[in-house]
Amino acid sequence: MLQISTRNAELDIRVTRARLDMRQPPADIQMHQKHPKIIMHKEPIQIQIDQTQCFNESGRMTTTALADHISQLGQQAIMEGISRASGEGDRMAKIELKSDAFAEIAYNNSYTVYEYNVGTMPRSRPKIDFVGGNLDIQVEEGYVDLKVTPNSPQFDYYPGKVDIRLKQYPHISFEFVGNNVDTIV
Repeated sequence: MLQISTRNAELDIRVTRARLDMRQPPADIQMHQKHPKIIMHKEPIQIQIDQTQCFNESGRMTTTALADHISQLGQQAIMEGISRASGEGDRMAKIELKSDAFAEIAYNNSYTVYEYNVGTMPRSRPKIDFVGGNLDIQVEEGYVDLKVTPNSPQFDYYPGKVDIRLKQYPHISFEFVGNNVDTIV
């Protein structure tokens, strides 16, 4: 009897993968800039309050206002005196009325009539003026100057490898087993 035994071939395959390394260096940037400037000039506001008219009405007059006031009172007194004297002269001239003009005139000139009234002091408002308060703003523009130099990417390529080795050779063996050999001669 014939016994056949076989052994298959065995391969040892080792694969090293390919590798790609990529590096991207940052771009070279040169920057020059001028900052914007704001120049402000501010003049403070001033409030001017003129209470001269209020003080004049309250009796606290300046020298010139007091002189003008006394002058006006004097002119008014003179005009009233002239008017009164003229009226009294006309009255005395009318003798046809048959009245005692001298006694009436003396009686009217013997006392003074005062009129009283309620009023607020002062009657005028103060003059309020605003001076200054100017704001001057000047802007100097700034700028940014950029110079960008891009860098090329860098590649490193490592190729892959496939190693194939025969780990076990194929083998076929024939063996005769037993004593029975049929032979024909």
